[in-house]
Amino acid sequence: MKLEGLFEPSNSDEIFSFYHNGYLGIDVANGTLVCIRNINTKENLFTNNVLVFGFDIHNWRSCELSGNQIKINTNDPRVPYIAIESRRASILFEKISIMRNQNFTYPHSFPGWVDVKAQEAAEARGLNLIPIKY
Repeated sequence: MKLEGLFEPSNSDEIFSFYHNGYLGIDVANGTLVCIRNINTKENLFTNNVLVFGFDIHNWRSCELSGNQIKINTNDPRVPYIAIESRRASILFEKISIMRNQNFTYPHSFPGWVDVKAQEAAEARGLNLIPIKY
């Protein structure tokens, strides 16, 4: 999902969580975040249900840190927050907090771009993409 000028996180700004079936990447230069979560069930640990969020600096409410967990509070009442754990959570939280105080502008809808790319990837891989309202 990386694209020059829109979403280019460095390796140190990405979290891959096998236990929580998740990914969080932040691009501090462009003020964008992408989170991908596999939604598992009691019956099946690895389902084809996937949530993909693309955030620019304007379409999320707040970010919290608790131990090794980053929690991003969204603007969607169906998914009020997303959380991911990592031992690097504190440094990523600080970077997100600094990003929040920058004046980023976006010529196009970053969440819309992520939605399009996520739909293309889901169709190619036979996944069920769960729609998100920003």
